[in-house]
Amino acid sequence: MSRSAHSPHGPPRPRPTQQRQGRPQHHLQGRPHPHPRPVPRRGHQDNLHHPSPQPLMPLMAPPQPQRQEPRAGPRTYAQVVQRAPDPASSSSYEMRDIHQMLSLLCSHLIRQGLRSSALGLKSRTSDFTRELGNADVFILQETWCKGDVSSGCPSVNEDGLEQAMQDIYNIFDHVADLANLKKPPHRKHKGKTNDEWFDTECSQLRKTLTNASNQKHRQPDNPELRLQYWETLRVYRKTLRTKKEQHVRHQLQIIEESIDSNDFWKKWNSFCKPQKEELAIQNGNIWKNHFENLYTTIPLNSTQNNLTNKLHILETIFKDNQNPLDYQITQAELLAKIQTLRPRKASGPDGLLNEMLKFDDHKFNLAILKLFNLILNVGRFPDSWSEGIISPIFKNGNKFDPNNYRGICVSSNLGKVLCSILNTRLQDFLREHDILSKSQIGFTPKQRTTDHIYTLHTLINQHVNGNNSKIFTCFVDFKKAFDSIWHDGLFLKLLEKGIGGKVYDIIKTMYTHMKCAVKVNNMETDFFPQSRGVKQGCSLSPTLFNIYIDELAKSLERSDIPGVTLSDTQIKCLLFADDLILLAPSKEALQQQLDHLLTFCQTWALTVNLDKTKVMIFQKRPRGLGNQTKFFLGPHEVEHTQDYTYLGLHITPTGNFNRAVDDLRGKGRRAFYAIKKSSNINIPIRIWLRIFQSIIEPIILYGSEVWGPLANQDFEKWDKHPIETLHTEICKSILRVHRNTPNNGCRAELGQFPLLIRIKKRAIKFYKHLKTSDPNSYHYKALQCQEENMEKSPLSQLVLKLSSSNSTRQAQDTHTLSTQTILELEKQRYINYWTSKTKTQSKLQCYLALNRQYTVAQYLSTVTDEKLRKTLTMYRLSDHSLAIETGRHRQTWLPTENRLCQLCPLRQVETETHFLIHCSKYDNIRGQFFSKMNQQVPGFDSLPEQTKMLHILGENRVSSLAAAKYVRLCHNLRDNHNNHTSDTTT
Repeated sequence: MSRSAHSPHGPPRPRPTQQRQGRPQHHLQGRPHPHPRPVPRRGHQDNLHHPSPQPLMPLMAPPQPQRQEPRAGPRTYAQVVQRAPDPASSSSYEMRDIHQMLSLLCSHLIRQGLRSSALGLKSRTSDFTRELGNADVFILQETWCKGDVSSGCPSVNEDGLEQAMQDIYNIFDHVADLANLKKPPHRKHKGKTNDEWFDTECSQLRKTLTNASNQKHRQPDNPELRLQYWETLRVYRKTLRTKKEQHVRHQLQIIEESIDSNDFWKKWNSFCKPQKEELAIQNGNIWKNHFENLYTTIPLNSTQNNLTNKLHILETIFKDNQNPLDYQITQAELLAKIQTLRPRKASGPDGLLNEMLKFDDHKFNLAILKLFNLILNVGRFPDSWSEGIISPIFKNGNKFDPNNYRGICVSSNLGKVLCSILNTRLQDFLREHDILSKSQIGFTPKQRTTDHIYTLHTLINQHVNGNNSKIFTCFVDFKKAFDSIWHDGLFLKLLEKGIGGKVYDIIKTMYTHMKCAVKVNNMETDFFPQSRGVKQGCSLSPTLFNIYIDELAKSLERSDIPGVTLSDTQIKCLLFADDLILLAPSKEALQQQLDHLLTFCQTWALTVNLDKTKVMIFQKRPRGLGNQTKFFLGPHEVEHTQDYTYLGLHITPTGNFNRAVDDLRGKGRRAFYAIKKSSNINIPIRIWLRIFQSIIEPIILYGSEVWGPLANQDFEKWDKHPIETLHTEICKSILRVHRNTPNNGCRAELGQFPLLIRIKKRAIKFYKHLKTSDPNSYHYKALQCQEENMEKSPLSQLVLKLSSSNSTRQAQDTHTLSTQTILELEKQRYINYWTSKTKTQSKLQCYLALNRQYTVAQYLSTVTDEKLRKTLTMYRLSDHSLAIETGRHRQTWLPTENRLCQLCPLRQVETETHFLIHCSKYDNIRGQFFSKMNQQVPGFDSLPEQTKMLHILGENRVSSLAAAKYVRLCHNLRDNHNNHTSDTTT
């Protein structure tokens, strides 16, 4: 009997498969109509039903409790928890303290902005849940939240596990019931708006406008009513515009002042959240059939049947005799994983959120610990935790092709915690016993994608550039590798690696009973079994995949097929999860490796995507594609390529990274202008700098640990590097100045150092990572190989040079490399270079006279108006049309002494100082401004000329806004005069 059966209105009405998307709160489109019309509802279609027995409703604050006598005691959840006794102690709670603690927990969760659909928890048997009273919940908490780990647990069998699941979920379900989150179906009131800036004044004005509109329609010939209506409409629109601008300005100020990075992005995403697009495919049957076919059981060949029989034999003989991971889960393991849970993440089908696990101040952790150990003792993964909800996410290509979508599966958060604990144990076991091949570094601790890129680059340097030989490679792409794992084959691999016992039973039951449903616009299809692939969103999945595919690397290593030599090791392949490179010194060896790959795929039910699998021959002088040797994977020919993206970097046959750098530059530019285009508001400068540092910089500096040391390390030459030219382009776009404005001036105005310094910091960290890696790892051997010839090791040379400036004798002594110290020294070295360079540039003499520190200019924050700020920046950086600058142009070049002001009789060179202080053309504006400046800066009139220029150009935070207005007025007056003169001449 479902929970909805208790409703007097019967089962909930299914929601439509399409819903009208609401616009962002900060975005106002047009004017609000005084008579809004209801949106017509669309009928129910497709084979979809609601994901939970209760309809999904917006969160509503709990009703006010009945008036009671005031009771002394704690008022917050934290205070109640501190006052309450320890659940592990022998003392018991008072019933009212338990209820107050649970109720305050719910209130705290509500304040966190959680959705009621996720908190409306359902237990495994709804009838039992509805019959529970306060005394029943108290007994459950006495059983699960007290005593030691083993006390109070049900029987160690499947029935006892099912009862334990009911008990735990009943406790959390009671928490949600105390908050009284259930509410009647929500209907949007006519004329209501969710915009935060739409306050009582706006609402009252809208009512007034509605009344005026009604009166105008009743008496259409009355001119007074028409005038009254249009005047009210004008005031209404102006008020809405003002309220919205004030709200946007206030929100941006909060974002700008956010110190914590997580807090910054949380507020930014809530403020500038893009409008969610609906799925192009709305038919639930299409999605269900697609994923059901993807995860269906494969027909077994004779080899796979033999492997299945082998699995049964191993399960009978060895499974229970190899249980190295079956020891009891400790409270330290549980707390470590709970602390890593990220808030505001989606819940699984059970509706349990991460916040409910983190905000309980560890009072319920003992109950969870008992449940986990019970699961471990029984050796069965709960069926409800094996359920998942798939959300299709579009990748690229045709939006109406389901194959162009990636399914993101959401399952129980409590089950994820248990899987995370088991995954840590499994990884430790694999590492301690050196089970996995050294060629596989995907999703393993302390490994990164640049490790394999560095290894491949070292092989190319040694064999192609050093020995003038060739390396025959094949970049292999598996078709939906994670979704194609054969479950019986995975179980066999686990037993062969020595993983049995209860952990093996948990993993097997997890995959045996795994089933999914597809979510389409807050609706779900029926559940269907998932008979192939690893579980998405589970921390165990990458490790299980590595175990499954490990045999490919191990069998290649055992074979007689030659590989590419690195020091004393032969490398035949590189694996990062499912990204595979086959490496061979000859074309015959590569063909043998392809044959070996085909045999492995046929045995272990993997499919190679021939459209994305390419052969590349690394050599000094690449030959045309028409003259290359042909390679085959079975009957199919594998195409050659001159360009392949491996782990995010473009690789070419010569091994240089020029094309990779250009590609990164293009990605960074597209990302920046996409953000700029999507925001229709004036984003403050400091927020732009945070966006650049957090989004753009990681894109354009990806892999710079490898390609960065190859670039010229001189600041002047680095200024022409493609990555730095993009950096200066973005700086100029943020400042809104001309592209010919000096690069060093734009960077100094924003306090931005060249990205070369960031690359050096990354290189030092990467070098320390390599030096502290496993001596048997490929990337460690690659570093050793390069350091045998220091002249051909750009990374080691760079670190040696940087460490020498830090008084470090040897680069190999990683303990003496202080990354932060070297970074500060490099910044100071650039400031010295910048000062000497700027002194030789006559164009920046005005800026150099400001004598400012190398930090973000203060006026960029105080002057919020874009036009005022832009004008002030133009005159600070000499990006203007005064004669001192136009005289430098090739077509209008004049000697410096002849670049005179044409607007006054003083016959002086029209410099910034003449324009802003001496020119008589602007005496009227200057008189008003100087009187205001005397009020803000006492004694301004008596200041030296150079000091006055500091205030006029915005160096004083107090007077920067007035200075910007003054410069803007003078600039407009000069432009108007020049335009009038030009028209007269014409």
